[in-house]
Amino acid sequence: MIKILFKDTLSCPVFSCDVCGDMIGDLSEGAAVFADLPRRSENMKIEVLHVHKGKCHELAEQKIKQKCEWQPLGAHLYFLCANTEVDGKQLEKLKRIHGTRTA
Repeated sequence: MIKILFKDTLSCPVFSCDVCGDMIGDLSEGAAVFADLPRRSENMKIEVLHVHKGKCHELAEQKIKQKCEWQPLGAHLYFLCANTEVDGKQLEKLKRIHGTRTA
């Protein structure tokens, strides 16, 4: 899940593990886990769990209680940006306007 971490005077969005609750500070350490549905109707939306790879990932699959798919968190973030039509130029513009919010 995405949460807001308050640090100094900044409000910093971070990925928080849906299993243990700790911050996922490195994209390479995270995964997006979701149900592998045999039938997928057009425009169907399902929930996704953001988790640490390893034990949290295994527990997330147990929590979903059915066969799961997953994406590396970096790929998941890339697809999220692509599906909201965010590209490199827009990210640079947003960075100039808003600065950085780092945890």
